[in-house]
Amino acid sequence: AAHSLRFVASYKADEHQESDGKGARTSWYKDGLWTLGAEDSIALSGATQLSLGVSRNALRPDTVDSAGNAYTLPGDQSATDLQAGLFHKTAPGSRVYATVARKSRLPTLKDRYSQRLGTYIENPDLRAEEALNYEVGYQGNAQDTSLEAALFYSDVKDKIQSVANVSGVRAQMQNAGRAHISGTELGLRGSAGAWLDWGGNYTYTHMQNVSDGAIRLTDVPRHKLTAHAVLHAARQVDVVAIAEANSGRWVSNTVELGGFATVNLKAVYRPLPALALEAGVSNLADRNYALADGFPGAGRTWLANAQYQF
Repeated sequence: AAHSLRFVASYKADEHQESDGKGARTSWYKDGLWTLGAEDSIALSGATQLSLGVSRNALRPDTVDSAGNAYTLPGDQSATDLQAGLFHKTAPGSRVYATVARKSRLPTLKDRYSQRLGTYIENPDLRAEEALNYEVGYQGNAQDTSLEAALFYSDVKDKIQSVANVSGVRAQMQNAGRAHISGTELGLRGSAGAWLDWGGNYTYTHMQNVSDGAIRLTDVPRHKLTAHAVLHAARQVDVVAIAEANSGRWVSNTVELGGFATVNLKAVYRPLPALALEAGVSNLADRNYALADGFPGAGRTWLANAQYQF
């Protein structure tokens, strides 16, 4: 009676084909990926729960048929993931927790073979990424406010990321080495009576390549802040504001993109319970920003949507 046992099984066929425009196939890649997992939630007491989980993950390359037969079929890859979590209620609606997990990321077809329109070099020998993740945190509610706070640390082996300028200006997905990633997450949500809901999240992330300091870890800002507010202006009208701020992020060893802040605003009108009409603007201040080098985000964009649920 103290146990809640769950099982999961999944299978995915990941396939990519290209043709010459006349119907003749010029390349064909296919992987099979499967997972078997189980989790047991154990009630140690009325206030304390232990969660234990295990999964077996496997990558089975099935087909590698490229122009000129440039590649041989790579070997299979597999990984076992483990996790454990201890959760303790400190008060009604509040708890503290600690978790530890061994997680893996098996490389995808896109990671290994995509040339991304001629800007990347393939890497069929890409290995699985493995990580040991630790987290301690608190989740609680007080009156009309809820708070979440967590500290996390990850020891990552064979981290998969894009490395720029491997051959001329072309990049490549590589195992960038061993990384230590640590930080904190804070979340706050609440309401002011029946007319306003609000919330926000902040994440601080510190990343360090401990095996090769010459290779920067990329694509994650050190600081990220999001905030939202929903004003219930009338019985059928909501006004929604969403803001996001990111510090700068490295996207290669030599290129760091600048930080940015954006604001989105929209009004939602519900003339019927199942019908919602929206009008608003994204990137209200028309900021110039990018998440990847050479791919700027959209400027100020006006939008209108209609949604009917049935």
